[in-house]
Amino acid sequence: MTLPADRRPEGVHLEGPYLSEEQRGAHPARLLRKPSDGSWRDFLDDTDLLRMITVAPELPGSGELITVFRAAGVVVSAGHSTAGVEVLDRAAAAGLSHVAHLWSAQSTLQRMPRRYPGLLEAALSSDTLTAEIIADGAHLTSELVRIAFRCLGPDRLCLISDASAGTGLPVGAEFSMGGPVGVVGDGVALNHDGASFCGSTSFLADVLRFTVRSAGVPLPAAVRMATATPAAVLGLAGVTGRLAPGLRADLLVLGRDLALRRVMRRGAWIPGR
Repeated sequence: MTLPADRRPEGVHLEGPYLSEEQRGAHPARLLRKPSDGSWRDFLDDTDLLRMITVAPELPGSGELITVFRAAGVVVSAGHSTAGVEVLDRAAAAGLSHVAHLWSAQSTLQRMPRRYPGLLEAALSSDTLTAEIIADGAHLTSELVRIAFRCLGPDRLCLISDASAGTGLPVGAEFSMGGPVGVVGDGVALNHDGASFCGSTSFLADVLRFTVRSAGVPLPAAVRMATATPAAVLGLAGVTGRLAPGLRADLLVLGRDLALRRVMRRGAWIPGR
């Protein structure tokens, strides 16, 4: 089915299947692949829709994948990964520029007894990489949101919802995410054994509200992290994400409680609440 232009998504984020088994989260192990098998070349036919791909940069063959997708205009993100500083530096030199959902499915500091920073610390200390957080109160507490904000600032940190197919469904409802099957919990989605999150059940307006009211991030900065910064990361700064002449009129109206009131898409109000 061909969607009309006003309903076509801005793009697709391909999160996998080139992920670390150790940090796979809710992704089924049987579906994971290594970039060295070359299967990622099949996705090169869809780079007009593919905006971002998340990979574990320590996997064999990831360097070529990063270089080729970056040259095709696709943002390459590190995630579901055991990478440390050296691996991330090599990936960044090849064209990787973003880090997926901080504190979720990524390596952290190891003591052996010497300290070895993981992907998390490497991202927070970087001077160039952008990153994202799922600030829904379940994936991250308010303290972790403040740490990420202080390290990266509003021009390099994106707010994302990570909303699953269970978003808006009642607690206990099951849903499919392609391979994994999730269950709606209290404010978050879980896989069947409850051992991993299976995405979020928050809308982006909910994430914005938590970032401001619970984490204490100033409203202008939080709005930027939910709009202009993600647009810039995805190469859409000249299309949307800001209110400026020549850009598309996409906007939300929020109340003083930061609850959603109205939505405008491409200059037309969407009917309903």
